[in-house]
Amino acid sequence: MTSDLEIARQRFVIERARFAELAQSVHEALEASFRRAGVAAMFQSRAKDVGSLVKKMARSGKSYRSIRDKAGVRARLLYPDDRAKAIELVRATLTVVSTDEKRENRDHRTFDYAGTHFIVRLAKRSPVCEVQIHSPGEGLWASVAHDLIYKDQHDVPTELRRAMHRLCAMTELFDDEVSRVRKRLSGADHDAHALLFELERLYLGLTTVGFDKQLSLAAIPLLRGILQESVTSQRLDEFVHRHQSKLSEVFSTRAPESDPLLYQPESLLIFLAIEADQFFCADSWPIDTLPYYEREHFEEVWGKIA
Repeated sequence: MTSDLEIARQRFVIERARFAELAQSVHEALEASFRRAGVAAMFQSRAKDVGSLVKKMARSGKSYRSIRDKAGVRARLLYPDDRAKAIELVRATLTVVSTDEKRENRDHRTFDYAGTHFIVRLAKRSPVCEVQIHSPGEGLWASVAHDLIYKDQHDVPTELRRAMHRLCAMTELFDDEVSRVRKRLSGADHDAHALLFELERLYLGLTTVGFDKQLSLAAIPLLRGILQESVTSQRLDEFVHRHQSKLSEVFSTRAPESDPLLYQPESLLIFLAIEADQFFCADSWPIDTLPYYEREHFEEVWGKIA
């Protein structure tokens, strides 16, 4: 007589491809939402391994139907303090069935990693998918914890338990320090960094092409002079919102290899200046200090795309 576990295994072998497609669809929907909102994150999606499903059922006693992470998506944030915004985006993009705040519910005596986990649906009647939102430190711990903790955590020798507690603490310290440094760099004493954070947020909503941050930090102080009015977050947001379709077309029709300086966040600053006052922009352009940022080229790009 075939056991329930073997029946479940055979069923998942047949259905696993469907769960892989579900995970990919959730991945794509979330990645698009994060990009539009300017939240930087790395995404992974997968269908659970057949062996992992069987082991989980055998260990937990759960039925096939009650296993809710057959499909899964993980988003590892670039910045820990984007968590609240990321959670809002998950809720706005998908139908959330349940939420598990691992950070709040974690037992200090164990080595479970923190993070925010959701069970979601793409549509009302679609199968469920697990979504995990991790900070950089949480994501690092999650990637190694499964291999390190291969047996009952209470059976881990005392000296190894101490080492693993130190590892957990270090991942939290890493996140805290990243947030602290980012906050300091966003302050008034670091105007170029602060403006780059704003430009990067909007740039990532338009393209995922990488850019040279050191070049941005060198160019931004010089480019700010081509704008008559102060560059505020609100002004940048309104500009990008007003020209969303035009900017999307610019970045989708120009090749990064042939137009590399276009694929820098400060290009948004240049387009804002051209749009605001082309004649003043021409008069105040830092020709001597920024010879490679050719004003005529950016004007051609901005004027050519309707």
